[in-house]
Amino acid sequence: MVSSDHLSESDGPELAALDPRVAPQAERRLGQYLASLAEESDPGQVGWRLRGRSAEIIQRYVHPSVLHSVIADPRLLLTGAHAAREHGCDLMPDEFVDAYVGADDIEGVIADHGLIEVDDGVNVRLRPVGDGLGWWRSLPENGATRAAPVLLVVADLSERDDARTALAAGALWDLLRNRIVRQSS
Repeated sequence: MVSSDHLSESDGPELAALDPRVAPQAERRLGQYLASLAEESDPGQVGWRLRGRSAEIIQRYVHPSVLHSVIADPRLLLTGAHAAREHGCDLMPDEFVDAYVGADDIEGVIADHGLIEVDDGVNVRLRPVGDGLGWWRSLPENGATRAAPVLLVVADLSERDDARTALAAGALWDLLRNRIVRQSS
């Protein structure tokens, strides 16, 4: 279900180097945190431990004919099933978009795509990021990708209720967890 060829160097404990301004002490703490996270066998627990990754989740509906333009929006950093494929998972994306977006871009994304607030039938989940996504895109190895880091993808996939997504989250987590354990030993 998952190929290890697709995990980039930034998907292991070296996630600490995501921002070159991170102090060495913070890098060590992050490495320790990732090693402790690797002790979790359930991707749902990973998602729970990373629950603070976005202050809120904005859920909306968009007509299916507009969904592809939402997916293609450069202001979004895709997660969930759409990002899982970029990390080597054979999970086929469904008609649900899950993405991180800079807090300053939220209103524009909602207006530009006609996202509607509904009680039922949500097919777009936006996760605002206070400082925006420029820091992630500015790193040379991430400039062309539209997918969130695999650790966030695992956490976000674990929030979905269907069995195929749970299997994909588990497979991605097992692969990443094994890599974290190898690199922290």
